[in-house]
Formats: sequence, C-alpha cells, structure tokens
Amino acid sequence: MSASGCIAGLWVLAALASLVAGCAGRPDGRDIPADIAAYTYSNEPLRDGDTGFRAGRDGATIASSDIPWRVPAACRRAYRAWLSLQPEPRGLQDIWLARGECPVPAKKGFVGVAITGGGNKSAVYAAEVLFELARYGLADDIDVVSSVSGGSFTASLYALSCDPGTACDDPPGAWTRPVWDYRAISRRLETNYLAPFLVRRALPSQLYLNVFTHHGSSDDMADIVGADLFEERGRRLLFSDLNPARPNLILNASNVTRDRPAFDQDAGIPSDDKRPMSDDEALHFAFTQQYFWRLMSRLDSFPLSEAVVASAAFPLLIDRPSLRVYRPEDLRAFATGTGFRKPPTYVSLFDGGVHDNFGLTELRWFVECQFDRDARRTPWTPEIRRRYCGQATLPVRPPAATLILGINSSLLRVAGVSPKAPKPRSWDSYLGPIRISGTADSIDMVMAAAGELRKMELRSLIEEISRASVKRKVAPGANPFLAPGNHQYVDIDLESAYYLSCPSPVRADAFFVGYRGADIVLNAANGATERSRCDALLGVLQWNVRRNLALPKVADGYCSRADCPELDDVVGDRTLGEPGPPDPAHLFIPPAPGDTARLIDNQLLFDSVRDVPTNFELSARYVRLLRYVARWAVAHRVWELCDAHRALLAQLPGGAEPVCDRPLAPRPVDDDPK
Repeated sequence: MSASGCIAGLWVLAALASLVAGCAGRPDGRDIPADIAAYTYSNEPLRDGDTGFRAGRDGATIASSDIPWRVPAACRRAYRAWLSLQPEPRGLQDIWLARGECPVPAKKGFVGVAITGGGNKSAVYAAEVLFELARYGLADDIDVVSSVSGGSFTASLYALSCDPGTACDDPPGAWTRPVWDYRAISRRLETNYLAPFLVRRALPSQLYLNVFTHHGSSDDMADIVGADLFEERGRRLLFSDLNPARPNLILNASNVTRDRPAFDQDAGIPSDDKRPMSDDEALHFAFTQQYFWRLMSRLDSFPLSEAVVASAAFPLLIDRPSLRVYRPEDLRAFATGTGFRKPPTYVSLFDGGVHDNFGLTELRWFVECQFDRDARRTPWTPEIRRRYCGQATLPVRPPAATLILGINSSLLRVAGVSPKAPKPRSWDSYLGPIRISGTADSIDMVMAAAGELRKMELRSLIEEISRASVKRKVAPGANPFLAPGNHQYVDIDLESAYYLSCPSPVRADAFFVGYRGADIVLNAANGATERSRCDALLGVLQWNVRRNLALPKVADGYCSRADCPELDDVVGDRTLGEPGPPDPAHLFIPPAPGDTARLIDNQLLFDSVRDVPTNFELSARYVRLLRYVARWAVAHRVWELCDAHRALLAQLPGGAEPVCDRPLAPRPVDDDPK
C-alpha cells in the first residue's frame, strides 16, 4: 500500500473512532447549554441589568458609528477617556472641545475611509494604500475606517496598532501593542489562511466537533486568524484592546436572520432610541456600540477575531456566525441568578459583502445626519431627524469639507471571461455536475455589484451636498463628471491604473509629453475625457520626479514582456497584449529623459493584477503586483484631488501643502526588482 493510502486509512479509522466516541457520549443527540455557549455565540450581556447606552471601555470606544470628527487626532485618547465616563455618551464632542483640554484647534473637515471586501487581495491592497496615504500626509486626518470581509483584517489591525515612533500605551493584560510597521504588518497580512484552515477542517477531531456540537467552520477560521493576528502571549484580543488614539472602527457584516426587519423594533432599548430601518438597511449589521446595544450586549469583551471572521464569512467557505440577543428580563435573570423564562434568540451573520461590499452603509447614514438630508432631497422634520440620527454626533455646524476615500480592490468593470473564449469552462465542470468555482465567481460579481450600488448612493448624496454648497458651474475643460465643491467621494481603486492611460504616442526616447489629440468625452465617471486622463498621467509622472513618489521601477536595459525573463517574476504572464513583439518604449516610461531606470507601465501592471484571486491565499508575485498598483492608484487619485479640489484639502488640519507639494518620505521598503 502506498504512503497516501496508509494516511487515508488512518484518517478513516480516526474519524470512525471519533464518531463512535461521540455517539457513546451523546446518546440522545440533544443540545446542551454548555455546548451552545461554547460554540454558538461569544457576546456577553450588559452588566448588572443596566440597559442604558454606554460608550464602552478603553479601546472599545472607537468601535462606534458616532464619529467625533471635530476632535483632532492628537486629542482622541483624552476625549475618549472622558467620553467613557459620561452617563449619556452621544454627541458630546462640542461640549468636550469647549472645555479647552485639547491644545489643537478643532477640525473643520470630515475624512472617512471605506475598505472593500476581497480576501487577502483586499487586505494587502488596503494596507499598501494606508501606508501610501501616510506618506502623503493624509493618514492623521482620517476620522473613521469602515471595512468589509478581507478589508476587515487590515482595518482591525490598524485600529489595534500604534504608529512607529509614537508612545504606545500600555494596554491592560500586560501584552505588547503591535506597531504599524511596514515590514511586520505586510508579512502578517500576506499569511496564507486557506491551507491551515482546510487542514484543520479535515482533522478527525474537528469532524467529531462538527457532528456532535455547534462547532463550525467559523470557529476554526477564528482560531487560525486569531492565533496569527489577534492574540498576544496566548490571550485573545478584545475590542477593549483597540487603540483609543486611532480613528473610529466599523466592521460590517450582513444580517441573514429571518426576522431581521424587526431587529431594531424588537430590541429592548427605549423606543425613542430605535432608529427606523428600511428592509434594505435591516440586512446590515455593524460591530459597533450602537448595534451591540440593540443586542443588550457588551462589545468591549467581544473577541476581535470573531468579529473579523463574521465580516469575512464567505458563504461557500465559512458557516454563519451567531450573536445572542438579550432582553431586559435576561439581564435581570443574570443579575439575580434566576432562570430564563423564554428561549434565547440569535442574530445570524454572513460576509458583509452580501449586503454592502464597500462598507458604506454606516458612513452614508452619518453623512445624512450631518447635513440633514438624503440624496433624494427628502425634507426632514425635527422628529424624523431626532429618531433617525439620535445616535450620531450632531455638531453645531456640519463639516466644511467631506472626503470619503474608498479603498476598492474589486474589478467589476473589467473582470470576467475573455471575449475570445467560445464556451468558458473551469476545471470542476469536467469532474462533476456542479461548478463550485463558477458559483464563487458569481458570488464575487454579485457582491461587487452590491458594493457599486452602495457607492453610487453615497456618491449621489455627497455630490448633491457639494453642488448645494457652491453656486459656480463646471469650468471649461474640467472633468464634467466631478461635482464642484468641498464634498467628494474618491475611489482609490485597482481599476485606477486602467484609467491612468493616454492614447497619445510616446516619443522615441520613451518620454511622455502629454495629450496631443482631440478632447473626447468618455462615458465613465472615472474616465472623464481623454485629455483629463493624459493630464493625470503627465501630472503623476512629473510628481514622481519632483516629489519622490517612488513609483515602481526596473533597471535600464529591461526588454519587452515577450522576451524578458526578469519581468516574469513581476508579471508572470508573457502572453499579455497583441501577438508580435511589443514596443519597449510603450511598456516602460522613464520619469525624465536620461534617467537610468524606467517606470513599470501601469497598464502592464493592471493587465497582470486582473488575475489576482479573491481568497485567503496569495503568492509573492501577486503581493508585489498589488503593492505596485496601489502606488500608482494613490498617486493618481491624490493628484486629481490636488488638481481639482485643493480648497477641500485646505480645510483639513494639515492643509493642502503637505498633500500636494512637499516631497514624500522615502518608502519604508524598496521592493522593486533590480
């Protein structure tokens, strides 16, 4: 017998032994309370029967939809320490600022970041974008990070960490807070979670747990992710361990419980605090103080790993995690030690991308409340505003500037099947009646489309606010798809490289000089006109020389993609482009004449990054491609901001000059091929 046969036989024997042991120990097959408590939910009830809203303890104060956008980054820790002691901790930022305890002037603008789902692809891309935003001086201006699925890995780690060179606090429990260091963070987010997850699921001991307990695949993934990212010295990290100096954190999931439309109305909180929800909004769930209050549960004691896995519970891979819904009588029973009168109920969750793959639902609600309107110009009465926005900070005046940055790793516009394939098939269509890979691709596409819908809803709202704030028309020659004014939504997306292109020919010395054709309007919000595309490419190339952007380079003498083996490590596909030898001058663009290195063409990188899979496993080549495209994407979108919306950036604490004019700090790691 072969070695593989022996291993398979041993596995079968071990599995049978586990099943027999399970049957002997559980003859009636009924659930037991200890099993349910161990494998069904981890959220604890509110303490001592207190049903009032609280801001949480320690770092859990940042997990909130109530965003104190007027409080400067330097004063967040002091503000949240004060907030956690208040009996009614909502909408108090103006009161605290009036106390004069913050030495920095209050902020005038609101900056939010939303990270899309997409497995490890999203996690790696989002981390690279955040590191790049820090180089441009925008990271300290961020007020909230909202994330979905794979993006929640990066968002949670960012909210847990502290910046290099800053004084990290000493968290409770004698553990060391991770540092937001490029090498360390990148290495942790590039971890392959799929292989250990599949191995763990195949163990006979796990088979026993799956059959005879409520243990599921979500528990396995939470253990694996927690051991690598959210455990320190053997201790599971909780929401209370988050860094109170960081921006607010909103981890998003989808509520797939059957009675979800009544989720808010059935909660045990006071009726005046119940936020009216549409059927669509009822599909949404966020790991925030506001949502856990509806569960009458404590968020500060909830494990970060379980929240991240719930946000990333991809339907074909991970079971639906559950949270227990407590009632006022349950709290009294816990406090007095008496029994429960009614059977418990639960909220079941799925991947946040099922409802909102961009993580924008809570941000849209917050923006609506700040400006007292929605995208449909619905008039709000004071009663509607009080009920709908009662859990949001409502300052004396709305933000003078609003900037939502979407870190978007989806490829909805250009993903899909090659037009040259007569009848596309995947490997599993040859082996069985069901196409699992095709189903996964379809789910990805549906999630991306759902995210695009949320994005357009928020973008329409922000554009309506922006147009209402200014009276001037779009200037001649400006991008006709961008609304004027100081309120903008900007997509820092993988597809940015697709739009950062120019049809104008490149000179013989391969130095790009800008657009030389007619000003043709394109039917795409990100594309605008051919002239604006060319202007953006030229502007980014000029920035690269003047501001040390460090766009990815290759050494002088590199050849075409058809016959250059060194480039294969970066691109991995020598069949890109049309048949025949490509022109090297169109593949690599030098930043200036006479430079000894050539920039890797962003179009070449984009054609390659389209193949990066959406799962929990990435190769080193894919990681490098994501890093390279992120550097192009951030440069592209920041250049557009500086070109068209410098007045918006001027409303931020650092002003526009650091973002648009200063040379950037060197990249922490030089990972360009030599």
